[in-house]
Amino acid sequence: MGRPTKPTALKILNGSAKHNPGRVNRAEPFPPGGAVPPPWFATDTKRRGVAWTTWHRLVPMLEAMRVLTVADAEALAVGCIALAEWRSLPWGARERPPLWNAYMNTLRDFGMTPASRSKVAMITAEPADPVEAWKAK
Repeated sequence: MGRPTKPTALKILNGSAKHNPGRVNRAEPFPPGGAVPPPWFATDTKRRGVAWTTWHRLVPMLEAMRVLTVADAEALAVGCIALAEWRSLPWGARERPPLWNAYMNTLRDFGMTPASRSKVAMITAEPADPVEAWKAK
């Protein structure tokens, strides 16, 4: 498994967009903010307690950080379920990391750890060509 793709905002910040503009996705989608729980997540009564609480705890933070979009609802729901599954394990079994790692990966993807926060970009009100905006500076 190779390295994950570097976000466009990082390519611009570290200068690789200037040196190799062909590697920048000028048609990168910018989905609107305002994620709502997926239908399957809201009706899953088995995990609803912890997962639902986690969803409602994280969404206000992610919206305040302006990193949550409607396209992110599924990923966030999966992370919330991973935490619920991990918490449902007996204490002795919690040492096995796959579920915890899935939850932590979700947090990293949304910039909710100190190290990952510097790698995420906020949603801007008006999507613009990031390379052109960088060139204009």
